[in-house]
Amino acid sequence: MTIEERREMFRAYIDANVAPLLVENANEEIFHDPVIIPANCDVSLLTGHYENDKFEPPPWYKELIAKKDVQYNYLVISDITSTSKDEQLKFVELLKHRKISDFELPENVVIIVLASSVNRDLIAEEIYSLVAHI
Repeated sequence: MTIEERREMFRAYIDANVAPLLVENANEEIFHDPVIIPANCDVSLLTGHYENDKFEPPPWYKELIAKKDVQYNYLVISDITSTSKDEQLKFVELLKHRKISDFELPENVVIIVLASSVNRDLIAEEIYSLVAHI
């Protein structure tokens, strides 16, 4: 497959936005103004929290919803293979249901999961089953 064919396929997957995309050997900078969650983040970054009496989303979620005038809003999970398979499972709710706690992702959010190498031995089976490998 040529590079142009791969780009076209990638664009088609982004347009469809039906599954998170697993991208090998890519850098966050190829996506326009992404919101980045490090794969090695603490699980508390993937849940809401109480401020006074109000349940609030994490800061990265607020950053995502603030971007209203863009066709595609990229949420990038950086190098998933830098963490253990068990630790990767903290992303299941986000990848499977497109939400965290009670906060759903806007429809224009495209979830990108980056991996330095797509080796099935390094990616949790449940995570791999939730993404389209590009």
